[in-house]
Amino acid sequence: MNLYKEIMFHKELDHNAAHSKWGNQFLHLVSSLMMIGAVYSFFYETIELCSKIVIVSQLLRQSGHIFIEGNVSKNEIDKIGFNTDMKITAISSMLLIKTLDCYFNDSFETFIDFKYMFYYYILTIFYRITYLTFYGKHSLQGIVWTLKIMTDIFTDIPLYGCTVFGKTAPKTYYYVWGKRD
Repeated sequence: MNLYKEIMFHKELDHNAAHSKWGNQFLHLVSSLMMIGAVYSFFYETIELCSKIVIVSQLLRQSGHIFIEGNVSKNEIDKIGFNTDMKITAISSMLLIKTLDCYFNDSFETFIDFKYMFYYYILTIFYRITYLTFYGKHSLQGIVWTLKIMTDIFTDIPLYGCTVFGKTAPKTYYYVWGKRD
């Protein structure tokens, strides 16, 4: 297995399955730029600033999937990451847990708690990595997906940069068809 080709194969599957509308692609571009800022703030600023940037960027990124793209889980069968149904479940459970926490502590002033949301986000990612490592098609699937999502912020910029000019990035077929040969 060529690790690079495997990662690019899954990037292409993800792009073709769930990134067909201009608005979603534009939000991915904005989110990717914000995540680069989050990486910078992680090393040179505070973790609080980093967590706020990550959460806002992920809210933009996932809202593009849920509200603009719609539920395309039927197209995401071959994806190894989160499909739209999984994203909706994760976001809903995060909101439910936080609502219950605020209700039982009689403090709705802290409903928007970026630190809580950041840790919940990180835990859901670690859960998916663990699941893919032990129950995926092969033991390296967790590593492949980890590297895929870590590099998405850099590969999304050239792929979705055309959205700044009102264009939609076309579907790609290089790695998917190359893998099938």
